Amino acid sequence: MSFYRQMLVVAVVAIALPCGLAAWMYPYFVLTVVAVVIVVHCRKKKNRLTTLGSARWAGSEDLRRAGMLDADSGLILGRVTDSPQRAGPAIKALFDRQIDDETACKEFLAMFRQPEQKLVRLPNAVHTAVFAPTGVGKGVSFVIPFLQTCPDSCVVVDVKGELASLTGTHREKVFGHEVRILDPYKVVTQTPDTFNPLDFIKRESPLAIDACFDLANAFVIRTGQERDPHFPDSAEALIAGLCSMVVQFAEPGDDRSLQAVRTLLSNPKKLEAAIALMQGSDAWGGMLRRIGGQLAHFKDKELSSVLTTTNRFLRFLDTIAVAENTRTSSFDPARLRNGKMTVYLVLPPEHLRAQAALMRMWIGAMLRAVVEGGLQQ
Repeated sequence: MSFYRQMLVVAVVAIALPCGLAAWMYPYFVLTVVAVVIVVHCRKKKNRLTTLGSARWAGSEDLRRAGMLDADSGLILGRVTDSPQRAGPAIKALFDRQIDDETACKEFLAMFRQPEQKLVRLPNAVHTAVFAPTGVGKGVSFVIPFLQTCPDSCVVVDVKGELASLTGTHREKVFGHEVRILDPYKVVTQTPDTFNPLDFIKRESPLAIDACFDLANAFVIRTGQERDPHFPDSAEALIAGLCSMVVQFAEPGDDRSLQAVRTLLSNPKKLEAAIALMQGSDAWGGMLRRIGGQLAHFKDKELSSVLTTTNRFLRFLDTIAVAENTRTSSFDPARLRNGKMTVYLVLPPEHLRAQAALMRMWIGAMLRAVVEGGLQQ
């Protein structure tokens, strides 16, 4: 038994003992005690249903015992008025050895608490999806309260920019988060953050090519209705190969970004030179040379078809707003894993369809940053 629980038990006994002695002065006290003992004994012997008909609504004490009232994170289920605990159950919990010390102390001290509104949470919820029609209150009832109360690092898909405006400052001041807003169309701020995924693929890493293929896979969307998977597969290989070439040969300060990849694809002479450079490289154990050799096989009509397919997947990069937002990086997403950071992904509804690939790139890059090095971190 913890020291705090022992002190509470001593205090209860110290108060109850004099009261009990004084009660003996009343002639009917003994009869009352005997009656209470008989009632309790009879209730214990009475058979109770434990299956059908035994369900009931959870009260505040049930929610508190389950850790659903005092949690600071987890899925929000709603609100409940946390009324003061009744004296009988509170004292019983204090002396119940089957209840852990922390819960027993909380239930006892709950007798003296003023009624208050508390959030009901599922603290152990890991993967959660909430579906509801537009306008029913998902934002005000779930998303905003979650962002205002959860101190964990978050990546927030904020289509209209409302969540960044309503919760960004709060998370920065209250939780000490580094708040970053990716907002190429400047819906929320005139000085948005920028993100270039190639900045975080290191040329000396043996997994650099894998990272480039992961990135290319996020751009090439397959519906399952393609007549010939050859061209989407070839487009993915071309994007991954050119990303690898840029990572390997572009120097710091150069345009070491997806915009450089896009420039290579739009200029036949530069594309030919890039593939030749790859074929003469020993980088990554000769893997870059192997990719360059595969890309060199594309000729004439096949090359034209592969380029057409590739350009279709990377067309989202051909706007001033996206170009400015993807050339450099103003933050490291690894802070999501080893620090306190909230990243808001703002993309207005009118651009959401055309820029779906940009959103996929953002989300994929943030996920890789979080799981890189193992989930145990």
